[in-house]
Amino acid sequence: MELKSGAILQLESNKLKKRVFSKLIGAKEGKYYIISSPKISDQSHSETDIESNFPPNSKLILRSLYGGAVYGFESTIIKIIHDPDILIFIEYPDEIEIYNLRKEKRIVVNIPAKIIISNENYTGTLTNLSNDGCLVCIDSNIQKLKQILTIDKLIYIKFTDPQSAIKYEIDCIIKNKNMENGKLEVGFSFDEMDISLRTQINQLINKINQ
Repeated sequence: MELKSGAILQLESNKLKKRVFSKLIGAKEGKYYIISSPKISDQSHSETDIESNFPPNSKLILRSLYGGAVYGFESTIIKIIHDPDILIFIEYPDEIEIYNLRKEKRIVVNIPAKIIISNENYTGTLTNLSNDGCLVCIDSNIQKLKQILTIDKLIYIKFTDPQSAIKYEIDCIIKNKNMENGKLEVGFSFDEMDISLRTQINQLINKINQ
């Protein structure tokens, strides 16, 4: 499993008594990851704080949520650079553990979809689907949507089964978002729905699996 650039990372260290967040900037496979400087506190983001809390050779535990699973690994800080920005080099992990958070396995689909936010429609493509959620890939209005599609926000998704022409309209909660090959991928969990709609989704999944 290879983490993608831009992935949000949760950092845990023995020196720092709380978890902080960073972003994966880049990697040299088998050698190292480069991560951004985490913000230690609301008031402080200085070089001194980074050096004191993340000294070279100290151990880290890193976790990242993507696509309904948590990816976790241990690493060691190699070095910190300060120019042109504060960046932390960490050892490339021997293995990354994966913990699936989904109750239902998702199937691959390719269905045009619309995301409705504050009565505005945005087009995308439904790329996977399960009884409890879906993934939508968006390739337009990306910068705007990156700002307004915030985690745990309630939105509305519409799509039509291309074979039966049955229309689906579902309340969804945003669970994660990531850039992949220049496109925005947004993971959703389905909000509470009536038995009829849930049955229809289950029937659609069973039909696609056949």
